[in-house]
Parts: sequence; C-alpha cells; structure tokens
Amino acid sequence: MVRKEREGKRKGEREGITASLLQNLQIRFGPIPDSIHSQLSSITSLERLMNLLSASIQCRSLDAFRESLSLDRKSTRLNSSHANISY
Repeated sequence: MVRKEREGKRKGEREGITASLLQNLQIRFGPIPDSIHSQLSSITSLERLMNLLSASIQCRSLDAFRESLSLDRKSTRLNSSHANISY
C-alpha cells in the first residue's frame, strides 16, 4: 500500500506542477496550444517539470518556451542514455 501512496503523491505533484506551469504560460502568453498541453502531460520526471516551470517564468515568448521544452527533452534523453555508465 505504501508504494501506491508514493506513486499517488508523485502523480499529484506532477499534476500540480504541470497546472502551475500551464497557468504561468497562459497568464503570460494567452491561450496555450493543445500540443504543449499534450507534451507537458506526458512528462513524468519531476525534475524536468521543475526545470520547465522555471523556463515558463523566464522565457520571453511562447516560442522560446517551446524551444526550452524541446531542448529539455533532448537533454533528458542524453542524460538518461548515460545514466548507467560507470567510470
């Protein structure tokens, strides 16, 4: 039962961060395209969402945020592909 509770808590944290992120973007730039909603909803990493939350506050335009979203995804893939390498 503890595992399910932890998973539920993490899911709730992700949903809360995603909601804050979308609200930041909407306040700053108006309606948010469905494609961004979909991309954000598919993110499971809290760290990645927190990075994007910061980007949503700092970016100058919705296009700049899209670029952060794209760059962050590439960075996450690169980092995770090297995660199991021992030095």
